[in-house]
Amino acid sequence: MPDYQIDQAKKEVTVKIYGKLINEQYYRLLKANPDLSLYDCIALDMVQKHEKIDKDIASRLRKLHLVEGRYPKLFLSAYTAKTVDDKELKTEYIRNKSFNDLHFKDMIIQYLRSFGGATRAELNTLLQSKLSDVLTEEQKIRKIGNMLSALKKQGVIKLTEKKKWVLVEV
Repeated sequence: MPDYQIDQAKKEVTVKIYGKLINEQYYRLLKANPDLSLYDCIALDMVQKHEKIDKDIASRLRKLHLVEGRYPKLFLSAYTAKTVDDKELKTEYIRNKSFNDLHFKDMIIQYLRSFGGATRAELNTLLQSKLSDVLTEEQKIRKIGNMLSALKKQGVIKLTEKKKWVLVEV
């Protein structure tokens, strides 16, 4: 869909028309759901262009099982990925969705078990590239910190005086 920019001061409208398909996933989504309203199509177009949409619109798209993710960084849902049956789409979904925290906590524990300990920088390097592509680098670092804090509260790991994370000996 084209983008419109309205300049009230100059009384001009600028239209940007894309000469190619931006995201084949959304094209397939629209094709697989011919009953979508124009309103929903425009909202999905904004999502594919990584533009911010209103929370109520995001909520509506979620109820229709079209998008997932933490607002405002939305992406195509697993439900839609299943119905469209496109390998690329499913791969993109997994990159966006990532794994649950338990998977990453297990990775931390396995790393500490294998190497005896790790600095925060080493754990960041281990996990950052595996976390969802939807997250910013800052959000990834915060998420890793939250997982380390949770494991520490559970008594699984501790931080030594030398600022190394190690497993708690049982």
